[in-house]
Amino acid sequence: MHGVIFQELRAFADTLGPDAWKELLRDAGLQGRLYLPAGVYDDADIAALVAAAAKKTQLEPQAVLGAFGAFLGPRLLKSHARHVQPGWRTLETLLHGEDTMQRVVRAQNKEATAPALGIDRGVVGAVVEAR
Repeated sequence: MHGVIFQELRAFADTLGPDAWKELLRDAGLQGRLYLPAGVYDDADIAALVAAAAKKTQLEPQAVLGAFGAFLGPRLLKSHARHVQPGWRTLETLLHGEDTMQRVVRAQNKEATAPALGIDRGVVGAVVEAR
């Protein structure tokens, strides 16, 4: 998992309380870990942190991930605004943004990969999955 996601999860944890990040690290068995934005870390670390957040908030892990996604989306759009065309709506941003995301991630770390997005369009909307 890319380090910037850990940094954003830390910012999200700050909304849960002033010591929430330290508590999540402790409860996930990751106390003392430092996640740098350009680093690449084991996916098991993020899974353990999400599980710890679920326990702390008494929510299901999927609900924590949903809340984190709602928190993360606007922050990523703001920080990467130069890669988003003014006329793009959500679906266009996702479709075009994946290529940009892959390039940005690889520019920072040649061995890193961002997840591929699978987008299935329906009659009323679309389903987006990281694959």
